Amino acid sequence: SPIAPIIGFKIIPVIAENGKQGCEFANSENFDLIFMDCQMPEMDGMELANILKRLPESADLPLLMLTSMEHNELRQQSKNIGIADILNPSLTTISRFDR
Repeated sequence: SPIAPIIGFKIIPVIAENGKQGCEFANSENFDLIFMDCQMPEMDGMELANILKRLPESADLPLLMLTSMEHNELRQQSKNIGIADILNPSLTTISRFDR
């Protein structure tokens, strides 16, 4: 698996094929951050985030969501669930929540 040194840290990505598998990984391994797509097969990013934020072992885990959807309703729902930020796949726009 690829390892990229960034400012003295190593990033070891774990890639899930779908949201359900992502949930299984999140419950079986220790992560510092979860980066997920909003639209995934079997379980979408909102459902996954909702589950992770309700579990004591992952409630404080930062979640980043990738989506090209720019709906205010989605943004508010993401904020309410506890998603740290939403990233646009073009990577030219980063939408940050008011903290």
